Amino acid sequence: MSRDTRRHAVMVLASASLMIAFSLSSCVPRAGTDVGNGFTSKLNMQGYQRPAVSALSVQLGSGVSVDGFWVTSANYQFQSGSDCATATGPVAFAGPVVADLIGAGFLGGPREIHTSGAPTCALEWSLSTLDATSLPSGAPAELAGSSVLLRGRRSDGVAFVVRSTSTSAIRIDADGGGTFALGSAAPIVGIDLEQVVNSLQLDSLSDNPIIIDDTHNADHLRDFESAIRDSSTLFGDNDNDGLLNPTEATSSNELGHGGP
Repeated sequence: MSRDTRRHAVMVLASASLMIAFSLSSCVPRAGTDVGNGFTSKLNMQGYQRPAVSALSVQLGSGVSVDGFWVTSANYQFQSGSDCATATGPVAFAGPVVADLIGAGFLGGPREIHTSGAPTCALEWSLSTLDATSLPSGAPAELAGSSVLLRGRRSDGVAFVVRSTSTSAIRIDADGGGTFALGSAAPIVGIDLEQVVNSLQLDSLSDNPIIIDDTHNADHLRDFESAIRDSSTLFGDNDNDGLLNPTEATSSNELGHGGP
């Protein structure tokens, strides 16, 4: 399956409701030069797949149904400059915030962020956790203490639940070791749902229901966490609508990609 035809979860830095999509939209320069004063925008996280995302369930090509996918994240940081080995940048949004990846996105709505407008070589964000007393309205109680909660059903109807407590950083570097510009086409971070779910190798597990966490099938959990990192891709939101549509989720529209 080509990257252009994969289903994705998206993290959006956007003014529209989300994925795991980040979309920087409505980038309005503050008084003065764009680079010197930066842009104010909205940060959001959204789930998506082609042709459409159901608010109740997403069925993948493998026959697996994703019934719920939540991510708690924090510390969104755009790194300016061309030398990302040493370059750092201010935290654009600290969080933590919970996103419903196949629902409305960031619970409580988009968050405002400010970026410098300078050429950017990487976007870094991290998984995070919240305790039960800090979960926002709309977050499932089972997410407490976990950074990622995924619920679904295998093609044969066997239910599965995945919980991760990882708080690792996820870094998306500009393609080709170069830079990308913020403030023109808003960037959207997409996470490939098919790649992430396939990493679980659900058909190799005989439990019913299937539990994947730090104490059950932990080797599958590690592969799942790596797939979230490796499938993270930065796309341009060419129409600045905060959504990653099929014409934007293409290899020719990639700005950067995650990896080890």
